[in-house]
Amino acid sequence: MECDEKEEYWSSFAGTFEDDVRYIVGDEINRVICEKIGGLRILGNAVEFGCGTGLFTPVIAGNADSVLATDLSDEMLDIARDKLAVFGNITVRKASCYISGLGSGEYDTVLIANTLHLLERPEAALREISRILKPGGRLVVVSYSGRHMELKDKEALADRFIERWGKPPYARNLSLEGLCELVIEAGFNVEESEIIGDWVNALYVVAVKV
Repeated sequence: MECDEKEEYWSSFAGTFEDDVRYIVGDEINRVICEKIGGLRILGNAVEFGCGTGLFTPVIAGNADSVLATDLSDEMLDIARDKLAVFGNITVRKASCYISGLGSGEYDTVLIANTLHLLERPEAALREISRILKPGGRLVVVSYSGRHMELKDKEALADRFIERWGKPPYARNLSLEGLCELVIEAGFNVEESEIIGDWVNALYVVAVKV
């Protein structure tokens, strides 16, 4: 039920998704996110959960042998598939971050960007990510967060979100400390954690499977 509700909600915005994101959070924070994940090297065989229309997928593809970009929304994936067709090392597939159907211990890197804070069971998603990663595999989490923003900026961000997307099926406002705790509890060692962005913030965590 949770997955069905989320799929229907996000699918309804597929056609305008990237324009909506630009309006809600601005270009600067996504430029910073792209800079951070673009600086990651030797990603090997990577999986992206919650790829949406493929906003960040090309950024990691340049440093990966292969990227499996996944999402729950068929409408989002249709757009991503067309957009990413020029990349020979990207495959687009429907999959849940709770039960992905992917092989255990087969992947070197997992990126989950701006998705974890929308999940009712982030712990389950992180356990699934741990399952599919090789020992020593790398988890990269990016998550928009208002926890560390000025009140006026936080309120303005919420107003823009509601204006474009209404009320989501579920969302939580993660802190950097809370995100790191979730990642550690799932069996990872946090190697890097920081709050990025200026007036709109995102949490950025890189961790390694124990």
